This record gives sequence, structure tokens and C-alpha cells, in this order.
Amino acid sequence: MEYEIDLHGIFNVLWKSRKLIIGIFIIAVLVAGVVSFVIPPIYSAGCTVALGNFSDPIYTNELVAKKVLLSDDSLLSVIKQLNLDVPPYKFKAFKDNIQVKQVNDKVLEITIETQDQQNATNIVENIASLFINRSEMNYNKYRSHLYDKLAATQKNLAEVDQIVNQTDETLRKVDELPGTTQEQIELSHSRTLQYLQNEESRRASLMNQVLESKMQFDSLENTKILMRSGEPIYPVWPPKALIVAVVGMLGLMIGIFAAFLREGLGRKVEYSAEPNE
Repeated sequence: MEYEIDLHGIFNVLWKSRKLIIGIFIIAVLVAGVVSFVIPPIYSAGCTVALGNFSDPIYTNELVAKKVLLSDDSLLSVIKQLNLDVPPYKFKAFKDNIQVKQVNDKVLEITIETQDQQNATNIVENIASLFINRSEMNYNKYRSHLYDKLAATQKNLAEVDQIVNQTDETLRKVDELPGTTQEQIELSHSRTLQYLQNEESRRASLMNQVLESKMQFDSLENTKILMRSGEPIYPVWPPKALIVAVVGMLGLMIGIFAAFLREGLGRKVEYSAEPNE
């Protein structure tokens, strides 16, 4: 026998089993609430760093910098500095919870997910600070090299300036040389003028080099922290509201299924109990 259940019949089944449906729903919500509060909260913190703009194969290269930031040596130093409770068997899990990703050209973001709410921000900032301190020596070497190069170029420029001034003075006095013919004066004038033009061209080139070196020197920067996330206040896991909502909907569906199952089994029992003709 097939039963045709209309909309009115569905509402009747749900109404008859309302206590069962509501009971299962409440139990599911309570269980979800208890579980979501029992699960240890996970907090997230991060900071963004801009790599230095000086020439270096390690501390200004995004791929290499990521490896240095996440190296065992760096992380062990941070653990020691902050006196964190990370025994050797937990080190891998600690390292796996730290991520470094490139968000822009020469910009990296360091993030961590941990149960340690108080030290979450300190961990990522110490990782960044340790990297900055280690790059400081290479940065200073490059800065010193650039400064020496600029000083040498400025010295050459001063010497060329002196030569240009002396040559210009000589050029003005060519006509006053005693005992020289007009042809000799013109030849000397031509050679001196050519020499002066070459030195002026050299001076212009040196001035451009000085200007470029000054601009590069003034704009030189080491790696620095661009942005800090601050101490985390709310956990990122577990999402209590979402867990309660999903489990509550699941409990409601189970309650409805149980209501129809009970109704179907009840009708089957009634049908089996009817006397056979």
C-alpha cells in the first residue's frame, strides 16, 4: 500500500512530533555549545615587513628571506628570547603554525596561529626584528661602499673642476703668448679648446654620477616593519556561532527525519495489526 502525504499531512506529522524535534534540536545546540567552548581557542597575529632596497642576495631576496625567517636557527632564537614553553617534540608544530607569504614586491607578511594569546604578537615581531638585526651588517657594508664610491666620485669631480678652470684660463691667455706666430696661436687655441671640451664632458658625466649616487644613498633603507596587528583579542578558531548554527540545523534535520521515521513505523505497525480478510 502506498500512502499519499499532502502538505497538511506533513504539518500534522511535524506537529505530533514537535517535542521530539525540539528536544533533538536543543540537545544538538547544547552539545555544540559545550564542544565549541571546550576546544582550545586559537589566536592569530601578524606583522608586515618591507625588505631593504640595498643589493644583497640574502636579505633583499623574497624567496631567500622567507627561508631565513622560517629557519630553525631563527625560530629557536625567538623561543629563547621570549622564554617560550616549546619542548623539542613540539617544535615542528610550532614552526608549522608560522607562515610567511609575499604580499607585494619586497613586502612579506609573517603570521602565526597559536593558543598563546599573550605572546602571539611578540613571536612574529621578534622573528622580524631578528631578521632586521641580522641584515644590519650587510646593510651597513653596502651603505659604506656606496658612501666611499660617492666620495671618490666627488673627489674626481673636484679635480676635473680644477683642470677645467685652469684650461679655461689658459685658453684666454693663448693670444698673449710672446714670440708665437698666428698659425701657432690658432693651433694652440684649437688643441686647448678640444681638451677643454673633453674635460667639460667628463665633468658633466661625473656630476651625473654624483647626483645618482646621492639619490641612491639618501633613499637607501634596511628591512623595516611596516605594520603590526597588535595583540589578538578574539580567537580565530573555533567559530562558536558557526558551529552552533550548523549543528543546530543538523539537529533540526535529524529531528524531522526521526519524526517521519516514527510516523512511518507507526503506520506499518498499525497495518500489520489489522485482521486479514
